[in-house]
Amino acid sequence: MRFDLHFRRDVINKIENVVSDIKDWNQETAADVSEIEKMGDFVGFFEHCATPDRPFSIGGADGSGEFPIATYGDSYVYLVTALTKVFKASVPECRLREIDVPSSNMAELLWVPEDKKERDKRYDQFFSNLAGMPLRELITSSDYINLRRDYTGRLTTPEELIDLMIRPAAHDASNVRIQLMTAAEVCTIIRALKSGTAPTYMLADTTLTLPVIQQWGCLFFELAKRCCCKLARESGVAFFAISKSHNIPHMDQLAEMIKEKGGTEHWYMRIPTEKFGGFRPEFLGARGIPPVGGITYIFRLHRTTPPMRLDMDIEYWKKNINSPDKELMLQRERQIFRDLDFASHDQRSYGYPYPIKASHNHVSLTQAEKAALRGQIIDAAERIGLKRRNFMDASMLTGHR
Repeated sequence: MRFDLHFRRDVINKIENVVSDIKDWNQETAADVSEIEKMGDFVGFFEHCATPDRPFSIGGADGSGEFPIATYGDSYVYLVTALTKVFKASVPECRLREIDVPSSNMAELLWVPEDKKERDKRYDQFFSNLAGMPLRELITSSDYINLRRDYTGRLTTPEELIDLMIRPAAHDASNVRIQLMTAAEVCTIIRALKSGTAPTYMLADTTLTLPVIQQWGCLFFELAKRCCCKLARESGVAFFAISKSHNIPHMDQLAEMIKEKGGTEHWYMRIPTEKFGGFRPEFLGARGIPPVGGITYIFRLHRTTPPMRLDMDIEYWKKNINSPDKELMLQRERQIFRDLDFASHDQRSYGYPYPIKASHNHVSLTQAEKAALRGQIIDAAERIGLKRRNFMDASMLTGHR
């Protein structure tokens, strides 16, 4: 069975059907063509930035961990790590020099059992530890409640939001991973900003999407994202979420349109909205682009790297980027992407902002490190009377992993 999948006619036919469906889904209609042409009004270009135009500082955050790192009966232990690194670009050095950031290195363990009452209590304490403040303070330090009211018409209190928070089941490792990694990454930026670190830019390897803000529940990382946006505004920091996955359909056609306008390498494109652009492309469908409370740009920094997505807080954008003077607005946009371009010239991450890559390199755990930490947990458990054999992974013992 292991190798015959490659040769079975039924599997080959299914592969051909899938790629045909992908092609049909990406086939543009006449309406799409018209919208793609209109998108050209929101495209800008910038020159390669080999030397910084001005001194600036730029931070990047990333998260990692092991989900779970250990299990014991109905108990699950999750490890989450996150790190923020900040670099200074100065003239005429033409390089990024690292700056020390206090309180930016995070390593937290979450223990959750299947019992819902105890599980929810453990989650709430863990989330407070990540943020470095009680949940109620996190909510009141963000603009999440106001955004929720604006988009749903529902006014909720901080206490109601805490009750509505979605907390994954202890065994739901993939869901836990999504929630904890994003939350930890944003919370390490919150810690850095609260410590007094105020770089020109702060980048997170995520989006500003708030998946359930228009629904009844809420997610902790939604609260953390909006707290980070507000805290960055108050600190005078440009907080951007950068994602390697842009989630934009018809990207081939858009790239061709941009090429015809004269851009092949260094370009950016703002996704218009009804309020800021006069229309929202219908081909975006139900995608959360731009996200609630945000503005989205698609950009490319090097011809060998694919387009990426940048989300920024809409209040920051309105104050610092948007302007009735179109030339001034273009200058502001170009400066952002020229600064990002300069920060993307390290040979280890060419075409991608190095501060995020540097954080990723230092925060990611090797398999040996994960195994060693798992061993520490099991050894400590055994010393207080728990049985080592109950920590063993049955799927490994039976050859399923």
